Amino acid sequence: MDETSSVLLADSAIELGLWYRLASMTFMGGTLRPGGQSRHPFEPAALGSAVLAGPNVQPFGAAYLRLERAGGARLLRSGEELAATIDQLLAPDKTAKMALAAWQITTTGAEGTNRIVDLVKLYLERQGAA
Repeated sequence: MDETSSVLLADSAIELGLWYRLASMTFMGGTLRPGGQSRHPFEPAALGSAVLAGPNVQPFGAAYLRLERAGGARLLRSGEELAATIDQLLAPDKTAKMALAAWQITTTGAEGTNRIVDLVKLYLERQGAA
C-alpha cells in the first residue's frame, strides 16, 4: 500500500451498503479467527465489490465457495496472505475483473426471480379484489 491507498472501517451494519458500493474489494471481518462471525458474501458482491475472507465463513460456506469458484472471492488462510492478496489486487484491472465475477454470480437468475415476484403480487392483488 502507498499514500494513494485508503482503508475505511465501518462500525455499523447500517453503513455497510454504502461502503460495499464504494469499495472495489471487501474483507469480511471476523473470518480469520476461529469462532469469528461472517456476513453473507453476496452483500458486497451484489454491490460490485470483490470479496476477501478468511477460512471461518460459516454459515455461508457454500456461498463463499460459489463466489471463489467464479473468481469473485478469495478465501485466505492468514493475515499475511490477506496483506499479500490486497497488495496484488491494488491493480484496478484485477479487482474489477474479480468484482464483475462476484456481481455476475449474485445477479444470475434475477430475471426469473423478478418474474416470480410479479406473479405473486398479481395473485395477491386479485385475491384482495375478490
